[in-house]
Amino acid sequence: MNSAPHEFEPFIRYIRFPRYKQLAEDERIDFEFPFTALVGPNGCNKSAVLQALYGCPEGNNTGIYWFSTDVDVISEKSGRHCFIHGYWSDNANDVVEALKTRIHRKDNPDYWEPSRPIKKYGMKGMPPIDDSNMKDRTETRWKAIMKDVLYLDLKSQIGAFDKFFWHSDFQKTETINTKQDYIRHKSKYIRIIINKNLNSYTYYGKEKIRKNILLSKDACKSVSYILGQDYKSIRLIEHSFYGNQFAPTVILSRAGLQYSEAFAGSGETVIVVLVQSILSAPPKSLILLDEPETSLHPKAQHKLKEFLLDQIIKHKHQIIVSTHSPAMIESLPPKAIKVMYFKQETGVKINPISFPEEAFEVIGTTDANKLIIYVEDKLSKTIIDVCIEKFKNNLKSFIEVKYIPGGAESIIKYLVSNAAIASHKNTFFVFDGDMCWRNRKPINKECRDRISSYMVNNKIDESLIPEADNRFLDDIVKELVGCEIHLYLDGNPSTGSNRNQRIRQLRKFIKYWLNNVHFLPGMKPEGLLYDSVSDEFRHVFFKDVEKPEEVDWKEYFKSKTVDRLVKTDVNSDDILLIERQVVAKFKDDCEVFKKIRDIIDSHFENRDI
Repeated sequence: MNSAPHEFEPFIRYIRFPRYKQLAEDERIDFEFPFTALVGPNGCNKSAVLQALYGCPEGNNTGIYWFSTDVDVISEKSGRHCFIHGYWSDNANDVVEALKTRIHRKDNPDYWEPSRPIKKYGMKGMPPIDDSNMKDRTETRWKAIMKDVLYLDLKSQIGAFDKFFWHSDFQKTETINTKQDYIRHKSKYIRIIINKNLNSYTYYGKEKIRKNILLSKDACKSVSYILGQDYKSIRLIEHSFYGNQFAPTVILSRAGLQYSEAFAGSGETVIVVLVQSILSAPPKSLILLDEPETSLHPKAQHKLKEFLLDQIIKHKHQIIVSTHSPAMIESLPPKAIKVMYFKQETGVKINPISFPEEAFEVIGTTDANKLIIYVEDKLSKTIIDVCIEKFKNNLKSFIEVKYIPGGAESIIKYLVSNAAIASHKNTFFVFDGDMCWRNRKPINKECRDRISSYMVNNKIDESLIPEADNRFLDDIVKELVGCEIHLYLDGNPSTGSNRNQRIRQLRKFIKYWLNNVHFLPGMKPEGLLYDSVSDEFRHVFFKDVEKPEEVDWKEYFKSKTVDRLVKTDVNSDDILLIERQVVAKFKDDCEVFKKIRDIIDSHFENRDI
C-alpha cells in the first residue's frame, strides 16, 4: 500500500498546527499511507492530534473533547488555537486548505469555527469565484473535507457491568443492599431484552436502550480471529440499566457457554465494540482510534492491526491510531509512523518519517530487536536468567526471558503456532525435557517411525518430508509436539485452497519447531538442580539424598523451603527463592548452561541483520 491513491479520496493529505495545545508552532503531519500510527510517551498530545483530526471534516467540533473549565483554562495569550488540513479538490485541481479556529461564543465558549485563509499561516488567498468550482468552497474560504468520522477512545470503553460495579456510587434501598443485588435485579430486564430481541424498553418513563445488535457472521469471525476464540454468536446491547449511564453489555456464546462482559475479559468488550463500530462505518471513513491495543495481549494486538489493514483494503478507510504497542507499528513503512516527543524549548515535535526501531526506542521497548525466549515455568526462567547474567552479560539488554503460565500445551497450541505462521525469527521456546518427542511414549508408532526416516545426523530435516507424505502432516506434528495445534485457515475446509493452505502452514510449523524450539536436559528443571551443582555443594545441600533417581524433586524442594524459611506454609515464590540459591552454584560447564549458551550463540551468529 503506497501513498493514498485516488480511490481513497476524499483523504486528509496533512494537518498542520500554527498553534495548538502543547505542539510546537507550525508542526505538521503528512498522511502518505492509509494507516498512520502516532507514537510517543504519555503526555505528548497524541490524543489531542486525534481530536483535531476529528474536528477537521465539515460539521465536526473538536470542542466536544477539548474544552475549558475554571480548573483547566485554555490560554489564548499567544493567539487563538487553530489547525489546518489539506485535501484534494477536483474543482480546484489541487490540494486546498481548510482552517478551523477556536473562538469564544456566548452559547459555546469552545466552538471551532471554519475560517477564511490567513496569510500569516502560509495559506494561499482564494481564487476568483467561478460557478464551476463552488462545490468545495464558499465565497471566502475552502470548505472542510466531507468525510464520515469514527472516533473511539479505547481507554474509555468500559462495559456496563464494570462501569457500575467499579466506578459508580450506589444507594441502598429496603430491598437492595449491595451492588450485587442491584445488578441481579436489573439484569432481569436485560434478559427480557435479549429473549424478545427488543430495540426499545421504557423504564419509569425513560428509554433504556440505544442499541441491541446481534453481530453478523463476519463480525463474529473478525472478533474470533483477533481474540483467538471461536464465538458462535455475539450480541451488543447499549443500555442504561446499571447506574443510569449508557454503556455496552456484550453477550458472548462459545463452546457451549454464554456469558456477559461481567465474566468476560475487558479485551473482549473492547474488541466487540471496536469491530462492530468499524464494520458499520461507511466506506472511506476517517477512523481515529486512541490506544486500540488496550487490554489486548501482543498476539491479539498483531491480529487487530491485520484486521484494520484488511478493512482499509476492502473499504478504503483512512485509519489513524495513537499507540504504545510495538505490535501495532511493527512492519509499517517509515512514512506511516509519526514519532511525537516533547522538547523543552519548543513543545511537542513530530518526526515525519520514523523506522519502527526508532519508535520502539521512544516508547521504551526494544522487543522487536530482542531475542525473546518463552518458558513454561518460573524455575526454567531463573536458570536461563542466571546463565545470561554469568556468561552473556554483554547481551542481556538484547535478551528477554518470559514465563508464560498455563502449561506447555497451551503455549504450543497458540504461541508457538502463531510465532511459526508469523515467522518470528527472534522468538525461541525452551520447554522442559519431558516435552521432547524423544522422551515421550509414541502417540502413533507408525508415525514415530516415519519421523525417524526424515533424520540426518540425528536431526529431523523438514525438507526431507516428501509431498506424498503431506497427508500425514497432522499426525507428524502431533507426534512431534504431543498435542493438536491451532492453525489460521481461511474459507471452507473442503476446498482445495484450504487444504493447500493447511499443508503450507503445517510444513512451516514443523520447520519452525525444529529451528526455534529447544528442550532443557533431563525431564524436569528441578532434577537439574542436583545434577548441575559442584560436588562440594552437592555434599552439603543434598546431604540427605541417597538415591537421586527416586526423589520427587518438587516435594523435596518444598520440604527444603519449609525447613530453611522456618514456615509451615510456603508458596511457589518461597520455593523459587531456595531453588535460585542452588542455581547460583551451578558449575560453569554444566550441561544446562552449555545448552542455553548454544541457543543464544546460534541466534546471534545466524540472525538477519
